[in-house]
Amino acid sequence: MSLGSVVAVMVRRWYLLLAVVVLAAVGAVGTYRLVAPPYRMTGQVLLLPTARSAAMVLGVSGDAANPYLALTPGLAQTGQVIAVATMDQQVAARLASQGFVGTYVLTEITAINAPVVAVTVTGPTPAAAAKDLRLVIAEFERQLQQAQQAAGAPSGTLIRATLLTQDTTAHPVNKSRLRDGIAVGAVIIVLGALFIAWLERRSRSARHRGEHTGEAEPTLPGFEGGVVSGEVSAGVSPRVG
Repeated sequence: MSLGSVVAVMVRRWYLLLAVVVLAAVGAVGTYRLVAPPYRMTGQVLLLPTARSAAMVLGVSGDAANPYLALTPGLAQTGQVIAVATMDQQVAARLASQGFVGTYVLTEITAINAPVVAVTVTGPTPAAAAKDLRLVIAEFERQLQQAQQAAGAPSGTLIRATLLTQDTTAHPVNKSRLRDGIAVGAVIIVLGALFIAWLERRSRSARHRGEHTGEAEPTLPGFEGGVVSGEVSAGVSPRVG
């Protein structure tokens, strides 16, 4: 079917098209309002060396030094490694066994030259998002200590993770339910267009059958072109006068 034919059908069936558009709008708005949005929270974790490690990095004698003066690029790389380890499937399964119900992602903050890892969780409710964030941050710290112990690092030099910032409240993710509303509206429009196409095809088939029947009208025996022929059936005499 050409584009012109489609436009002609839509113009001819404008009332159905209008009904479909209205129904799609109602479905999209209704879905947006009825579907509960997920909630998101973010926390930022800073990796810090111990005072002993800071003293070794800064070349200070003794074990006392300011850890913030020893934020080396190696700490940022460590944060990346632990972030990947925390997003492992086995770790996610362990978190789920502890009551984790949402999704999470850990990313390095590259905008600043510091070993900061952002922890973002998305949960079905604000309370669930807050709980999930605590679980993931605790798991990140556990993965950090476990990795260093497995590498045989001296106990006095272990890197520690400290919470730098954290959202106080969870924020609704309206983009998710907006996408759901648009999807529902699109489905209604597609189904409506298919219904209009089916109705148009059925109407055309009915017209074609009517035209075909009109061309092949049956004629009575003995009639040719509306004039009685000279042949008469046996036992029937022509009526005179």
